[in-house]
Amino acid sequence: MLSILDEAAALTDSGDVIGATSKLRNFRRHGDGCPPARDINDWLLTCEAQLEVRALLDARICSL
Repeated sequence: MLSILDEAAALTDSGDVIGATSKLRNFRRHGDGCPPARDINDWLLTCEAQLEVRALLDARICSL
């Protein structure tokens, strides 16, 4: 997870905001909230963790 965030930061630093936004949005899909059962693409196990990370990613995406 940290490598993805590092890659997005590097893209932002190089001026590639579109690339950084794309990378963060793609990463965001791996925590898609709280379905009745865990999806195969969910990287985080708990609903609370998924929602917290999604909120952080949304804030970062909006700041770009």
